[in-house]
Amino acid sequence: NIAVYRESGENVTLECSSAGCPSSIEAYNGMYQYHDYKEREEVFFYYSIPGSPDKITPRERYKNRIQTNGSLKNLSFTISNLTVDDSGFYSCVYKNIAIGELQCNVYTLLVIGVAPCYRSEIVPLAPANEKTLPLVLIIIATCAISTLVTMIFILVIVPRV
Repeated sequence: NIAVYRESGENVTLECSSAGCPSSIEAYNGMYQYHDYKEREEVFFYYSIPGSPDKITPRERYKNRIQTNGSLKNLSFTISNLTVDDSGFYSCVYKNIAIGELQCNVYTLLVIGVAPCYRSEIVPLAPANEKTLPLVLIIIATCAISTLVTMIFILVIVPRV
């Protein structure tokens, strides 16, 4: 696991290669790049068939921010315009239907910066009107009477006990 630190707005280049794998990746023809933070999400899928062009499919959140260089066996990719939400664990998982999957090259990325502020819809308070005013007065009067009764109880009844 390799730790990488960047600031918000910067780029990061990570690698997926056989050097970071516990065994050979020769028999694998696909690779998922995963981002794990709160939940596992795909960054992109790389698929290679001999005799046809390689296919790289970035997922929606990473479209226009991913650039790749190299082949399935030795790939580097750059994520541009990083945000705090890009922080987390990145792993290369090689796939082959007959063999299964093999996880390689795990990175921990920490993006330092200001987290985006997500605004929820603000619901305005109901304006005071003739119906709410008597209710407010009843609540205030009840609190005042309760406080007065408590004070009388403390001053008159408690000293006799």
